[in-house]
Amino acid sequence: MMTIYLSNSLNFLLPIAIVLLIILIILGLSIRLIRQNQQAVIERLGSYYSTWKPGVHFLLPFIDKVVKKINMAEQHITSSSQFLSLDEKKITIDFDIVYQPVDSIQYAYNYQPKNSPLTALVSHYLRINVGSKELKEILPETYLITPDDYQKFDEVTDHLGVKIKRIYIKKISFHKGEDV
Repeated sequence: MMTIYLSNSLNFLLPIAIVLLIILIILGLSIRLIRQNQQAVIERLGSYYSTWKPGVHFLLPFIDKVVKKINMAEQHITSSSQFLSLDEKKITIDFDIVYQPVDSIQYAYNYQPKNSPLTALVSHYLRINVGSKELKEILPETYLITPDDYQKFDEVTDHLGVKIKRIYIKKISFHKGEDV
């Protein structure tokens, strides 16, 4: 008689335990932590809903989605490009771009780090500056990017949600066989 009572109570408790376990799993997956120097762009039912700042947040299961967690600290891109000087000498310039996301919404939806538009932009301005000078003028030059260029960068990168902070020219080399 005692075994019948235990099996009936287990039959009643098993579905309750399963439901509680499912609820705990959903709650565990819904709590999100946004760390210092991060922001998260949230979509609700497929369209932009909000931007989360650092802290603990609750995501509505199956309704909200984290589109992108963005590191708002300065980031680096290293690149190298070849250019022609005014006297038609081939030059290779290695440079670093230091940028910082400033608008998390624009950054999440418009910036593609795989084919960085920042590298193309800086290469374009270097091509203009290098192409207007002879090789002898370029080699001692340390400021191939002018302060006016930074203002133009701000205008062009505004829709990407980033700001170019600094550009370091690491190395300027000319191809062998070229006269200096």
